[in-house]
Amino acid sequence: MLAYESAALLREAGEEVSLLAVIDAMPLPSGYPEPDEIEAEVLRLMPFDLEPGTPLPPLPHTRAMLFPLLREHGRLFAGFSDARLTAMADTAVNHVVLAHGWQQPSPYDGPVTLFSATQVPSYLTTPFKIVAWGRTGVRLDIHELDCAHSGVLDPEPARRIGEVLETVLRDRRTGSAPASAPTPKGE
Repeated sequence: MLAYESAALLREAGEEVSLLAVIDAMPLPSGYPEPDEIEAEVLRLMPFDLEPGTPLPPLPHTRAMLFPLLREHGRLFAGFSDARLTAMADTAVNHVVLAHGWQQPSPYDGPVTLFSATQVPSYLTTPFKIVAWGRTGVRLDIHELDCAHSGVLDPEPARRIGEVLETVLRDRRTGSAPASAPTPKGE
């Protein structure tokens, strides 16, 4: 959201945008998903921080179930207080709520490089993301990543993202791929 809207503002001001890349993001229809579904998804993802082999409580997870495990067996969250873990979970939930509020992106006339996680729930497939972006009218350059949304910055997907970005930027520098060129103000 932030990268897209920043690029749109730069273009509106007549500036060139050499690259706009988004990692597994899209404008979403309103009312989707429900707040309790967002909370459940955040709590489903938090155990990725646990040391390997730590037994998990049954789904659906609750904060009361997870926080003691994260405090004791977390890699990053070890020793965090309930207040700090609550703040992190609340922030994650709020981020998703804000993302779902981004339904009418600003106009943008350049290409968007989309990295799409493919190990996703059936309602968040790459074709769904293409339709969501299609409402904006942008030109998409799509690159699928063999991972879940939570794993897009794991070593292999991050390597793939880096390779693609390096190629796109090199092509734009050499003129073999167009950037969104600056326009004189008022046009």
